[in-house]
Amino acid sequence: DDDAEMERELGTNKAVVCEETDKHGRGVLLVNAKRHVQGEFSKRSSRRVIKHQLDTAVNLLTKSNAETLLVIVDLRGFSLRNADLTLISYLIDVFFVFYPRRLDQILLLDAPLLFQPTWLAIKPLLRSYAKLVSFVSLAEAESYFQDNRIPASFRALSKREQ
Repeated sequence: DDDAEMERELGTNKAVVCEETDKHGRGVLLVNAKRHVQGEFSKRSSRRVIKHQLDTAVNLLTKSNAETLLVIVDLRGFSLRNADLTLISYLIDVFFVFYPRRLDQILLLDAPLLFQPTWLAIKPLLRSYAKLVSFVSLAEAESYFQDNRIPASFRALSKREQ
């Protein structure tokens, strides 16, 4: 059943919409790349999850009078099994087509050297969005938030990974 698979995939918390905003008032979407394993869920389910999470994030923007999103992609523990270029291409297309000008910045957190070939493949797909990407450490990511504290939902996810 498609809905059950989507619910299971949402339950992995690979993408979490934060209720908190960053210090610039932007909505925050946290992505834990390590939790996405190619082939674990159908492409259809993963695409539905992407659309659902982005719709949720945009709805929260409206409620908080924010206009744009900060996306933090946690690359700690990233391996090649997490590098799903087909799904990344779909995500980029969704931003361009359905959410133009909603994406304000992408932080790639603690990218390992192993991520470099994936980045080289993704960067051209991003087109004008490539300039929105910054490679950051955890401390640098925390500086985007009030009191240099990354959202509680992110801290909770990170703790479970240890």
